[in-house]
Amino acid sequence: MISFTNYGESRDYNDVPVPAAQNTVLDSFAVTITNPDTCRPAKVFTEREIDVWMVLPAGAGGGTGQGSDEMFYVRNTGSGSMVGVHAQGTKFLTESFTLAPGASAPITLSATAGRGSGGAYYYSIVFLLRAMIISL
Repeated sequence: MISFTNYGESRDYNDVPVPAAQNTVLDSFAVTITNPDTCRPAKVFTEREIDVWMVLPAGAGGGTGQGSDEMFYVRNTGSGSMVGVHAQGTKFLTESFTLAPGASAPITLSATAGRGSGGAYYYSIVFLLRAMIISL
């Protein structure tokens, strides 16, 4: 048996400065994956997406990512503000795991940012998690 689960959440913030320290956790998202098969264990493979939306005034910079991996950095070299700056970082998690029949397990993902300068701030984070659950 193969099943597929999709989770998503969008959170808005009140113009929070992008931290200077690289890979600073902005927010964490938690979901619970459940094996729908009550007779057989299942292997779980997950794919995650985190998208942090920033505003970069002239001369500002900032990077975003997942966990300890900064996946996107941009610096505004122009004379006006850049609004809606973002990159949808996607990762297929290679650390798959096995769930016992009918069992559940939590998964926590962290949105990160850093190298903020020049008044850079973020205002929204979008999170998606997809899980493929294959009964063995």
